[in-house]
Order: sequence, then C-alpha cells, then structure tokens
Amino acid sequence: MRNITLLGLISFILVTLVACTSYPLGMSADEWEALPESKRFAARQQQAKLDEAEKQRKYQLQKEKRKQWAIKSLREDEEKERLAATRSNAAYGNLIQCSITGAKAKFGKSWHAAQGVSFELQRNEKGVDLALARKDRRTQKTYVEVGFDGLNVSVCKSRWRNCDTLAGSEREYRRGKSKAINVSGAVQGRLRCSLPRGW
Repeated sequence: MRNITLLGLISFILVTLVACTSYPLGMSADEWEALPESKRFAARQQQAKLDEAEKQRKYQLQKEKRKQWAIKSLREDEEKERLAATRSNAAYGNLIQCSITGAKAKFGKSWHAAQGVSFELQRNEKGVDLALARKDRRTQKTYVEVGFDGLNVSVCKSRWRNCDTLAGSEREYRRGKSKAINVSGAVQGRLRCSLPRGW
C-alpha cells in the first residue's frame, strides 16, 4: 500500500514537472519535439538573448527609478530649505500654526484614535502632506493634505478633495480660532489655528 502511494506521488510530481516545463520562444511541447537538434540549439540561443535583453531592460528600469527617486529627494530637500528660509522672514499674517487634537482617523479600513499633531503653513501653501499616527500603535500612520490661502485652513483627504475648512480673519487668528472638523473617510477632530506671536 505504501509503495502504491509513493508511486502515485512520484507520478504526480513528474506530470506536474512536465506540465510546468517551458520551451524556448514560447513553443509548445509538440513544436519543440518536432524541431531537429540544430534548430533547438538555435532556439535556445535566441531565447538566451531575449532573456538577457529582458534582464537589461529591468536593470535599466530600476536604475531610472533610483535616479528619479534621488532627484525627487533632492528637490524635496531644496523645497524644505526654501520654506524654512521664507518662514523665518515671513510677514505677519503669512504664517499660521495649527493643531489637530482629540482626533480619530481612518487607518486602512478601520477608525482609531490618533495622536495629536501640530503643523505650520505659509500663505498659499497647498497640498502639504500631514501624517497622523495611530494613538495605540504609533508606527501605523495615515495621511491627509493641508493648506492655507491666507484666510482659510483646509484639511483634505487627498488631492484637495473631501475637505473641511476653518475660515477666519487675521483678527480671529490672532486670538486663535478652532472648529470641529470631519473629513470624510480620513479624520475627525478639533482643528485650532493661530498666528504665531513675535511680531
């Protein structure tokens, strides 16, 4: 009985291997078997060239991706430096400081309490990514976009869609203004913004 079972297992493996066997240039088993040995050799050589070309294509693609990533990182660093410089010299009313507290955010498919977060925006900054960390699992994060046009501070789900906005005047922001926000599918909480002191 054991020998029969073992024989059946070996037969299954052989059938599977034959079924999974691939032939050069996408040939079927019948086409391959019909080829004389000289043409089989030529087919293998041609397939080897195609495989090498595909390997080089993938290598070049990865190389280009790494290059683009490096360029993007450099531009982001330059933008951060530019923003830091302009913020330090920003005129009163052109810079606003905000926080989101008492928040719940959507992490994957579920809503969970989120850590409070603070951020700073210049006038006309838009689509700035803001990370929200899960309160009981800080390594898990979700992202929203924030922006400030000089009067309105917006929090959006993505691509400037599904937004909730805090609208205020310079006088209101000088004292500090807040509202409950509910960004559909992203975050709920209290957004508070004020103009930084020092002017």
